[in-house]
Amino acid sequence: MLHCHIVFSAKKERKRGSGVRFAEFLRHLVSPGAPPDPHWRSVAHLCRPCTARYKYIAHLETIDADSKVILRKIYGKDRAFPKQRLGPMSTGSTRNNSNMVVQKYYSTIDEALLESVRQEYSTDFELFGYT
Repeated sequence: MLHCHIVFSAKKERKRGSGVRFAEFLRHLVSPGAPPDPHWRSVAHLCRPCTARYKYIAHLETIDADSKVILRKIYGKDRAFPKQRLGPMSTGSTRNNSNMVVQKYYSTIDEALLESVRQEYSTDFELFGYT
C-alpha cells in the first residue's frame, strides 16, 4: 500500500522499500485505507491507556531517568538500564543535533500534511505531552 504514495527511481528500491521520502511516508500514514501497521499505529490505539491501568509510562526521550525510577520501584534499589542510543546519528551527537534533524525533516512538509498527521496522532500528543 505504501507503494502507491512513492515515486521510486529503481525497481530495486521498490523491492527493498528504500528511497522513501519523509513526506511520502507521512502521506501513507494518514491516507484512508492504509493498512494498520502496528509499527506506525498510535500508542493510544495499541496500548489503550484509557482502559488499562498502567503504573508507569516512560518516554523514549527520557528513558534513562524514567527507567531508574521504575526499576527502583520494582527492585527496591538502583538498577542500571542499558544506555539507549537514538539511532545511527547518535554517536557523539547531542539532543540539539537530534532536534536539528527533526526540524530539517519537518521543514519540508506542507502545512496541510502536518495538520493531517497532528489529527491522526492527536490523542498521543495530548496523553503523552507532545506538541
